[in-house]
Order: sequence, then structure tokens, then C-alpha cells
Amino acid sequence: MDVALNHARKSLRLNPKLPMSFQVIGSIYMRKGKRKDAIKVLKQAAILDPKDKVTKYILSEAYLKLKDYNQAIKYANAALELESNLPGAHYNLAKCYLIKEDALNAMKHIDLVEKQYLEEKNIQFSSQARQLKGMIMKQFDIELKT
Repeated sequence: MDVALNHARKSLRLNPKLPMSFQVIGSIYMRKGKRKDAIKVLKQAAILDPKDKVTKYILSEAYLKLKDYNQAIKYANAALELESNLPGAHYNLAKCYLIKEDALNAMKHIDLVEKQYLEEKNIQFSSQARQLKGMIMKQFDIELKT
């Protein structure tokens, strides 16, 4: 990651208006657990390219990990405004709404995630979605219809 970070920084020095460099640096900071630093850099990427759904999704992830659920919701919704079928953004919303005890919205978003991952045959993420759905159902005492 350090090599990639150095290359991204060099890229930024060559062209400070390139949003991709900020996005790469922000993503690396996220992986290193430097979420506050990631947010600063990713916000710069979002300013330079307001139509970049990935930056907004990563911002929602950073805020979710910092337990700033309102900002996580804001950025997940901003990503979904740009592309409505981003399962990661729906997943983040489901987690936020679970924590905020909003059963209706939590279930709505986790159902969208589960459906999309099943359609993509993404076993790893569909398993995570089912796990979160189970947590939501347990917390809100929701039973499956048979």
C-alpha cells in the first residue's frame, strides 16, 4: 500500500486537479484505518468530480466506520442518486438504519442488496447481506413469511 500511496502522491503533484489521485489516496487511508484523513482527501475528490459515485460510496463507508450515521446516510444516498443499483451503498444504508432503529428502511435496503448480489451470483457478499438481514430481523423481531 505504501508504494501505491507514493505513486498516487506523485500523480497528485503532477496534476492536482485529478480526482482519481485523491480517490486512491483516500482508499488507501481507509485500508490503513486513517478514516478522518480519508474523509478530507475524498471530499477533495468529490469536489473535483461531483458525479463520481465511488467517491461518495467510500465517504459513506468512512463515516459509517466513524459512527457518524447521518453523514454515512447522506453520502450513500448521494452515491445512489448517481447510480441506483450500488449494492455497497444500500448495504451501508441498511447498517445505518439498523443502528438508528429504522426497521422499514433497514429491510428495504438489505432486500435490494440481497437481490442484487444473488443476481450477480456474488456468494461472498450475498452471504454478508443475509447475515445483516438476519441481524435486522432479530433486532426488530421480524419473522419470515412461509
